[in-house]
Amino acid sequence: MNWNTGTREQIRDWLQSIMAERNMSPIELAKFVGVSPTTIYRAIDVASEFTTTTKTLEKVASKVGRQPPGPSYLDAHHIRPLNSPSGLEAIDVPRNLITLTADEHRLLAYRILDRSLELEGYLPGDIVVIDEDVAPSAGDIVCVDLSNQRPGGAGRVLRLFEPPYLMSRSIDRRVEPAPILLDRSVEIKGTATAMLREMRKAS
Repeated sequence: MNWNTGTREQIRDWLQSIMAERNMSPIELAKFVGVSPTTIYRAIDVASEFTTTTKTLEKVASKVGRQPPGPSYLDAHHIRPLNSPSGLEAIDVPRNLITLTADEHRLLAYRILDRSLELEGYLPGDIVVIDEDVAPSAGDIVCVDLSNQRPGGAGRVLRLFEPPYLMSRSIDRRVEPAPILLDRSVEIKGTATAMLREMRKAS
């Protein structure tokens, strides 16, 4: 599915009109809405290929009481943010990771908050993309929903897929060491297909 660049222009015009009406700078709008100033600057930059996400548009629309001007790249690719689960923080799919996946696949993205898979190379702060349309094979990292197994407990977590079990791989003793048996109470939501790690700049 191709992205319509006209929509990006509409979003830019929409944001600029909001700032003009409210006499706000990009920084002031970002603070008012609760997003990063970089998000607003990139969205209104004519030369930028950045595409504003549905989540950001909804935040702006909710704050200013105006309907956003159409779908974002997220909608066009069936990408949808979720509520933050335990151990994972749901985020919008980073644009630089979208190119690594098939256009029509349904994607989820999470920032890892725990150390359950540190021995597999997945560390707190890493961003992982989950493809809901890829069936896992032994050795893959999967996103699994444990809500039905543990009401009120852990929601979605990452685990190593080793049928008939899901495994954590950590040196942190606070991480549950016991394998999880794959049964009807465990729902696999998709397979990890990409990961991004933000490196700190040298001081």
